[in-house]
Formats: sequence, C-alpha cells, structure tokens
Amino acid sequence: MLDKLLQIKAEYEQVNKDLSDPNNASNPDLFRKLGQKGAQLRPVVELIQRYEKALKTIEESEELLGTEKDEEMIA
Repeated sequence: MLDKLLQIKAEYEQVNKDLSDPNNASNPDLFRKLGQKGAQLRPVVELIQRYEKALKTIEESEELLGTEKDEEMIA
C-alpha cells in the first residue's frame, strides 16, 4: 500500500514540475490537462502527507516510550 501512496505522491510532484516548465506553459491544452491532474491529485496527496505525519508521530512516541523512565510519562 505504501508503494502505491508513494507513486501517487511522485506523480503529483511530477505534475507540479511539468506545470512550472515554460515549454508546457506555451501549450494550452497540455497545461490545462496538467492543472486538472494536479487538482485531482492534491486532496489525495494532502491525505498521504497527513498519514506520513501520523506514522512519524507514532514512531517518535514508541521511541520515547522505549527510553522513558518516568512512570507518569509512560502512562
């Protein structure tokens, strides 16, 4: 699953890169299609970023739990 999410994120980054290419800006049809694709992927990528942030928070919390000595903090 993570591979698929990373592919979507990479596709979104490529679309944004293509949108910033001056050669593509001179082609209205391509530029419009890229803009639509970026708009379609944006909400999904935002969710992927939130998911990645949650995974990082869990990882950091587990690491802290493994090294924490204070009983209150462990609870």
